[in-house]
Amino acid sequence: MANGSSIIKLDKTGFPLICLGDFYISLFPVSKYQFEKFLSGFGCKGEMFTQTWYKEVLDINSRIVWWDKDAFKNTPWNLFITGLYKNEIDVFISYMGNEYQLPDVCQWKLLLDFEKEKNQQKQKIIEELSRMNAAKPSIFWVENNMFPLAEEGLWEMTIDKGRLCGIGKPWQKFQPNSWKPDDARGIMNDNDRIKYLGFRLLVSNKSKILKRPENFQL
Repeated sequence: MANGSSIIKLDKTGFPLICLGDFYISLFPVSKYQFEKFLSGFGCKGEMFTQTWYKEVLDINSRIVWWDKDAFKNTPWNLFITGLYKNEIDVFISYMGNEYQLPDVCQWKLLLDFEKEKNQQKQKIIEELSRMNAAKPSIFWVENNMFPLAEEGLWEMTIDKGRLCGIGKPWQKFQPNSWKPDDARGIMNDNDRIKYLGFRLLVSNKSKILKRPENFQL
């Protein structure tokens, strides 16, 4: 991160993106909390995202309440939306704003550098999130050291030279593996939901970041 600073912006769900050079990237993978705001009516229309659809998603990775400290220490993956197909992610990205996109592999790898310095940044990030009235889960998760989840967390969808790739090291209890977090692998199977595959969002730091609406309800 340039000069050790941490510049925070909020997306329209009140969740933070952090500046890592010439772009902002989600401080966490997209959470169920965020996705359920989308499902509840913030621009979500059509027949794709039905109750039956969401049950199918939760069947492979159930949900927990964001404030349950014991649960998220034992099964933190339950907090994050996983197993989505690219076309479903595209609809969510459109809802977030035209300036949003999936990160590429090189951009995602900068999270690994940030992971090494996160403890020095933690208090500053908490102060910024509180000042900006960020969504309560994001503050709570930072306070409890659950960020940015690059060294261990989910396998995350990225783009590499026009192809879809997964990168990251999933939690061992969620998906037993010996993967290295910076080892990008092509996503070959688009017929089955991948229970440990999540995603983040990215925008250029020259783009306008949508601020949290005044009437946004937690």
